[in-house]
Amino acid sequence: MKRILPALMLILLVLLSVTAQAECHHTYDMVDVKKATCESDGYYLLKCNDCGHTVKEITDKAYGHDWAYVTGQEADCTENGFKRYMCGNCGETRMETLTAPGHKWKDSHVLEEATCTKAGSMRTVCEVCGLSSTRKIEKSHKYGSWTVTEEATDHAKGTRTRTCKRCGKKQTESFYPEGTLYKNIKNKKTEVKELQQMLTDLDFLNDKVDGIFGAKTEKAVKAFQKEYGLNADGIAWPQTLQALNETIYGGIMADGRGEVECCAMTLLEDGTVSWELCDTHLSYEMQAIAGLAADASEAERLNCMIVAWQAELDVLYQTWLALCAPEEQPMVINHKTMFMGYLNSQKTLWGSQFGADSLQTLEMIRSMLMEQCCTLCPIVDGLQNAE
Repeated sequence: MKRILPALMLILLVLLSVTAQAECHHTYDMVDVKKATCESDGYYLLKCNDCGHTVKEITDKAYGHDWAYVTGQEADCTENGFKRYMCGNCGETRMETLTAPGHKWKDSHVLEEATCTKAGSMRTVCEVCGLSSTRKIEKSHKYGSWTVTEEATDHAKGTRTRTCKRCGKKQTESFYPEGTLYKNIKNKKTEVKELQQMLTDLDFLNDKVDGIFGAKTEKAVKAFQKEYGLNADGIAWPQTLQALNETIYGGIMADGRGEVECCAMTLLEDGTVSWELCDTHLSYEMQAIAGLAADASEAERLNCMIVAWQAELDVLYQTWLALCAPEEQPMVINHKTMFMGYLNSQKTLWGSQFGADSLQTLEMIRSMLMEQCCTLCPIVDGLQNAE
């Protein structure tokens, strides 16, 4: 009870004070005033002489610092620099640190040549401050070209040897035949996509066609090899790739599709495109890139394919023009003109989005040319058969 009484009295006093303020007509005097600064608002404070009620009125908002550069020092390779600023309104200062970028080393000249058994050294110089240093040149053999000692076949690795020009040491390794695709190496994405598409068409692969030879692609290759009596090692040897091509295009598919007379394309449920090329165009791209070096980049291969398809489309248009009736020839010419205009506009669009020489742009150009071949090939085949 003793604790409750003081609390009740305090509540009563507050209520009386509020009541008094509510009934007061307030006679205010200014008791405090502040001007606005860079960081604080300006205000004045009023207080009622009768009830003590206070009112704070904002006069001006804080106007912020007006920083001006005063002095500083640029950073060098190893020491930080700084910039000092001062506020023109209040005189407050602040410092900005400039981080040292570090040395920018560039090789100057060899101090000691590396050998097969001993490391060498190279003089390096900082392009910024001129400081010099040395770096180690790792010891290494200087091998010549490879000499094949056992040729690779379409289903087995070969062996090759090379000799160090300095000490005569021989190095021997095994190598896969040209065109082999397998997991955990840098395969050409276009070739892996073609492999994956064939495996998908034959229902051995249920995955996206992304050009990456992963575990699912390897498993699908093994399944195909086992089904068709090949060594099921998951490596897409030339023998395996040939069997896939023959299975799809050579007339031995289980559904009895047989040979494809005209090129055609089918849009699958997952959004990818399935190509069915006629006998003439089946090996067209492979012939186009046959002259490229073994280490040619994927962009070089795609450019070569694009040039080949453009040349073939010219042949198809010329054949169509020669076989059609005279009154239809303007339509053929207009068809080619419209297609070439659309192709060029798409090249420009894709080039601005992905880069003119990007693999994505080149792949889309190639697909567009192949799609046009699928349009022209049946037309030309029908005219030739009509003769």
